[in-house]
Amino acid sequence: MRIQLKSAWVLVAVMLNAAPSPSPAGDTPPPAGALIDIGSGKLHLRCMGSGEPSVVFETGLGGSSLEWETIQRSLARVTRTCAYDRAGLGWSDPTRGPRTTSKMVDELHTLLEVSDIPPPYIIVGHSFGGYNAQLFARRYRDETAGVVLVDASHPAQVRRFLAPPIGVNTAPSDHRRLLILEPVRPPDTLPSRLRAVATALAYQRKAVQAASQELLNFRRSALQVSMANPFPEIPLVVISRGLRMWPDSRRGRLMEELWQQLQVELSQLSPLSAHLIANHSGHHVHLDQPGLVSDAIRLVLNFLSLDQRSTAKHNYDLWTRSTKAPRPKFGDTTWLTDSLTPTYAWLQ
Repeated sequence: MRIQLKSAWVLVAVMLNAAPSPSPAGDTPPPAGALIDIGSGKLHLRCMGSGEPSVVFETGLGGSSLEWETIQRSLARVTRTCAYDRAGLGWSDPTRGPRTTSKMVDELHTLLEVSDIPPPYIIVGHSFGGYNAQLFARRYRDETAGVVLVDASHPAQVRRFLAPPIGVNTAPSDHRRLLILEPVRPPDTLPSRLRAVATALAYQRKAVQAASQELLNFRRSALQVSMANPFPEIPLVVISRGLRMWPDSRRGRLMEELWQQLQVELSQLSPLSAHLIANHSGHHVHLDQPGLVSDAIRLVLNFLSLDQRSTAKHNYDLWTRSTKAPRPKFGDTTWLTDSLTPTYAWLQ
């Protein structure tokens, strides 16, 4: 989940049609990208660069596409990058139907089709957006070239956090109907030049309600991911936070251990995978260490581009010269496993 729950939920139980507090940032600014009609409403999409495969970004619960701007600009020198706002969030219209991962994945697929952005895609998902990335790959296997999961949610996390000895409920039960989040404020590490815009977007009534509905359907989304087709054998990079998020107590330590175990299990979804620890990052790795996330995506691009019959370093050098891509440095990173690039010890 995007919201790391230190005890239970960060929410206020009020009627869904109640208005959130007025935005401290004034009127909502004009969209950064294009508003694309998908039939049920218009979704905001911003693409940069050109080339294939296209890299598509999924935010955490209640987030906006602005979180990916730094990484988008970095990768736009290599290929096309696209960030969008899910229905109701950012500049996107609300759409009808439950805000579940299944619904969001189909909306994203329609958005890419209508926008003439052909497959294959590398789907990058942070936190709750990791559900969408996993289900997109499982549902549209032939259109997904790779996946990068950034401290992403695991479909079994609610059940396993609730079980003894932890006993913490991290998502509302299905019978909950009166639920609304306070505005999901932008992370502190969001670049300051984007903060006022992101804050104005977060305080919109539609954004608060959309985030509330994403959390309300969190368990349904997890079930949809777990019941889908097996994850395909495609390149997968899992990046996990290196900084603890829960208190240094017995329960907090158990929660940290479980979260990291769930991250290990995500890295085992594909035999072609790497699992990295972002040593100096909290939950928002893409903001704390954007260079690392960019490097991880380039790692997938590299794997897809290389002739595997040659040595990895030779091919990697050819690839960086041909694309004029900056050499990934993977700074402040601990590699746990790596079956994508077994001969890349020279990178570490």
